[in-house]
Amino acid sequence: MSGILLAPLAVALGSDAQKVPERSEIEKKYTWATENIFTSDEEWEAEFAAVKAMIPKLAAYKGTLGQSAENLLESARLQDELEPRLSRVYVYASLNSDQDTRVGKYQAMESRARSLSIEYGQAMSWAEPELTSIPWERLDSWMRENKDLSLYRHALENLFRQKKYILSPREEELMAMAGEVRSTPGNAYNFLSNADIEFPTIKDEKGQTRELDDSAFYLFMRSPDRQVRKDAYEAIVGTYAKYRNTAAALLNGAVQDHLFTVKARGYDGCLPAALHETNIPVEVYDTLVRTVNENLPLLHRYQELRKRALQFEDGVHAYDLFAPFIAEQNLEYTYEEAVDMIVTGLEPLGSDYLAPMKKGFASRWVDVFPTKGKRSGAYSSGTYLTQPYILLNFHGSYEDMSTLAHEMGHSMHSYLSRKTQPYVYADYATFCAE
Repeated sequence: MSGILLAPLAVALGSDAQKVPERSEIEKKYTWATENIFTSDEEWEAEFAAVKAMIPKLAAYKGTLGQSAENLLESARLQDELEPRLSRVYVYASLNSDQDTRVGKYQAMESRARSLSIEYGQAMSWAEPELTSIPWERLDSWMRENKDLSLYRHALENLFRQKKYILSPREEELMAMAGEVRSTPGNAYNFLSNADIEFPTIKDEKGQTRELDDSAFYLFMRSPDRQVRKDAYEAIVGTYAKYRNTAAALLNGAVQDHLFTVKARGYDGCLPAALHETNIPVEVYDTLVRTVNENLPLLHRYQELRKRALQFEDGVHAYDLFAPFIAEQNLEYTYEEAVDMIVTGLEPLGSDYLAPMKKGFASRWVDVFPTKGKRSGAYSSGTYLTQPYILLNFHGSYEDMSTLAHEMGHSMHSYLSRKTQPYVYADYATFCAE
């Protein structure tokens, strides 16, 4: 089953195959189809303007939600129309920005889309305080009498569950206004790690010079050649160490953001604040952590066996933690082989699952290979009005195949949820998804 590592990528690059390619060098079939969201940036601009114009129309319902079931239903339906369109505007800009973080145009578009989301949040900051000020008995009566409004019963029950932490309209407006400032640490780190940091080159097992980046790091960590592993580890860690003060400041900014939410809304701590919105008891989280800690001896035993099997005189170092025990363990796959194995493995789920998944692979849900400036890691994205999108940095390892299967699982979850659920219930908590 093993094949030539990154064969399509090597073909595209010819003799320069050891370098991370530019996006223009990748075959279209290995890139995601952002043109299915908007056919052009001009179409995006038109939708941006249209969504922006919708915000005052929804905000005009301020002060009227408690007057009648009709007002409440109209505002809910308008919200269900506006929010998916707003998300679509953001996703298009975000995907284009992530595929090459060096392109200022799409960074600016993503920033504008984020600002539009914050503008929407600010314009609607009155809604939750106003809704939770309506007596529940009145809402319950309306929903019993109005079948269309009853669709929102669970959403309203969940909102009232959080009533204790909902602030006044003015305070909620200030929280919304702070959104862009509060997102700065994460955004800054994204551009630092994906666009600004330049990683060194190392020599691979064949003595060839290879460009190193986050996406290639774990590939090298699984090399059977210890010197390659050591060089890759020290190169990555050493490069990030140069920016440790910047990274520490950005991390502190993220922590301060969490603390701001805790203090402003009156939570008992960061953990309850993080779990409350999705109604997850702290005890569930504590049980998860406790269970992991209770089973750490198994991991320690595994590493002890690794140490004995590898027989390194100086012991096992951090760069040895993923070293293969035997040569056959270091399997490599082409992207097509990985797709075939995933499809075969999921055949027991039946055609209702396999058919849309195969279509997803064929219709460019996945942005496959690492390219210059591309965001590292992997994720599943998309919105209610779009197909799913998967960012991947595929190097051909078993772990890359596993990551593809994992992210396709998220995308299929999203696809099926959006297909069967109304917008108000189509989303799901990350805690549940993972």
